[in-house]
Amino acid sequence: MKNNINRIKVILALATVALFASACLDSNGEKHGREALVMSWADHIELNGIDAFSNSIESLRSSSESYCVSDTPSTSLLAAAQDDWASAHQYWNNLLIVKLNWLPTPLISAVLDAEATIQQIENGVDTLTENAFTAVALNNSGTQQRGMGALEYLLFDRAVDAPLTQNECSWVLGYVDQLQGHAESIQAAWDASKDDFIDPIKIEDGFSNRTDVLAGVLNNVQEWLYLIEVGTFDKPLGVSSGFLNQHLAPAYTSQKTLASLKANFQFLEVLLVDGQYDITHLLVELQYPDVAADLSNRVSQLVAQVTNISTELAVVTQNDAAYLQYLELHTAVLDLAKYFDYLIPQMGGQVGFNSADGD
Repeated sequence: MKNNINRIKVILALATVALFASACLDSNGEKHGREALVMSWADHIELNGIDAFSNSIESLRSSSESYCVSDTPSTSLLAAAQDDWASAHQYWNNLLIVKLNWLPTPLISAVLDAEATIQQIENGVDTLTENAFTAVALNNSGTQQRGMGALEYLLFDRAVDAPLTQNECSWVLGYVDQLQGHAESIQAAWDASKDDFIDPIKIEDGFSNRTDVLAGVLNNVQEWLYLIEVGTFDKPLGVSSGFLNQHLAPAYTSQKTLASLKANFQFLEVLLVDGQYDITHLLVELQYPDVAADLSNRVSQLVAQVTNISTELAVVTQNDAAYLQYLELHTAVLDLAKYFDYLIPQMGGQVGFNSADGD
């Protein structure tokens, strides 16, 4: 009798495990729910964020070196380096959307894309490159003298006026090597933390559960929306001040603001409403089909709006039709950011970003 009871206990235990394991599978064995979402997000962040940024930096290293070793660098060699910088900038901003602030080695925003005016970057780089390049000098320099902004100035301003000198090229390659080191650190930190992102209940530190993962990512997305609402739209377009200040926009010198926005909103679209398994799929499973449809409509309209703009922000005037398009896009971005105050609780999370004080 005792053996029979033990057998029954074992059978019940196995059945419970099987039931739990199948809870995230449909009739075809496909994962769904929060498990499917975080796995889809992990693939998207890794492929179109971390890996893409690392690969773009490698390409930038190669094209910059090709420019620098040439005795008479051609415009095509410079254009190749500029294109690779633009790609790296876009992928870097993809990472800023999700922020990755849970990694052991978080993104170093100040190093890669310092919050500095164009004049501050130009003055800092001009002072730095007056001296011979050394890795020590680069590492000891301020954030306004290095990173994506410094490279943008050298490749899209100084190199356009006259071919870069060998010393200037040494600084360019030094900047790229520094970025490559950061890309490798981000990759290593992601590799070490990916399991916590996908299945946090198995990891002692980090996220407590998948709802915690969802809330963390969505709060970061909301923060990014608020940041670009101010930094890319309000201040450069003079929404609050009434005066255009395009030079305050990111990627102003390269005139790549619009291209970056288009790429970044496509990344956001896949993350939220157009992925293999995205937020809308989970909302439908949670019996919120109207919320899923509303979110999908908002994000799709946002992508359509930015796709329809063809005039670069750096050259737009208040009399241009494109200026109104940018204002409409600004309103849509702000509305979507505010919508997250409603969306995040629907996913079981808490809103962590305070738009009133910026944190």
